[in-house]
Amino acid sequence: MRPYLQAAEDNGRFGVVAIVTAQELQWVSSGRDSRGRGFTFFKEQRRVGVCYFYVLDPDFGPGFIKICTLLPVSGQGLGQRA
Repeated sequence: MRPYLQAAEDNGRFGVVAIVTAQELQWVSSGRDSRGRGFTFFKEQRRVGVCYFYVLDPDFGPGFIKICTLLPVSGQGLGQRA
């Protein structure tokens, strides 16, 4: 990433220089129905998508922001009524 950050600095461009996506193992919270005995919650590792936003700031220099794309809610019915 260093060449891209250096090129942006040489051209006097600041802000988001690059956006990179990847898959990484992350610890996530999960839950399962324990055969009628209620829900059991636990942590486990899962492969999730992540986005890296590489930024260049004139005062602070280079950096990045990492965002995990896992949304722990079912996508069905979000913002919609049946």
